[in-house]
Amino acid sequence: MADIDFLNSGNQLFRTATQYEDVYNALANSLGLRNHDIFMIAVYLGVRSGKKESARNYQGKEFRPSYLSKKQQGVLYGLAFRDRLFKKEADFKDPKLINDAKLLFNEYANQGAMIIRDTVLNGFDISQVGKKEQSEVARSIVQYLLKEKDATPF
Repeated sequence: MADIDFLNSGNQLFRTATQYEDVYNALANSLGLRNHDIFMIAVYLGVRSGKKESARNYQGKEFRPSYLSKKQQGVLYGLAFRDRLFKKEADFKDPKLINDAKLLFNEYANQGAMIIRDTVLNGFDISQVGKKEQSEVARSIVQYLLKEKDATPF
């Protein structure tokens, strides 16, 4: 049986889009979230929207996929299958398909980060968001999620 756990093989590293680094900083500063958790929130929002957003530069925040929980990794693997990047076990060893999968995850995260910046954090000075805005940022995220609750998640 082939090793299908490509997220934990070798020295994998995720780099987020540079243009959304302010979103990662705002959520880390206000809510104390870590990069990999912000990434997964953004992936979830991007998938829920049904859209992907490309980026020119992926020199933003970094994290190792080994920081992701098994459940978070499962969501990413499920997306790769759902979007038909992986069709058989051997595909998990193909470096091109692995890079395509990482790009897919980033494109969903980019869309989610755009939603966070333009909708959830709209009204905040994103460069100045810190701990004192914690409850307002959390409230804004919850309000957005409740508003979108009837949308099909996948």
